[in-house]
Amino acid sequence: KSCSIDNRAEFDQFAEMHVKKGPEQHPLFAWLTSQPSLTDDVKWNFNKWLVGKNGELIARWPSKVEPDAP
Repeated sequence: KSCSIDNRAEFDQFAEMHVKKGPEQHPLFAWLTSQPSLTDDVKWNFNKWLVGKNGELIARWPSKVEPDAP
């Protein structure tokens, strides 16, 4: 599936996955949102996480932009 942003950038979208908590949530996001002090739900997929070399989740930055913002 090909996606376009503002008719400028095009990229292939290989798969969709569920990021919000619930029975369909992808295991990666289930782990990311279950770590101590970083358990907030994912509003949408433009969050950033920093994972250390030892697999420890160090920090999380949620998006400050709403999904339907221009």
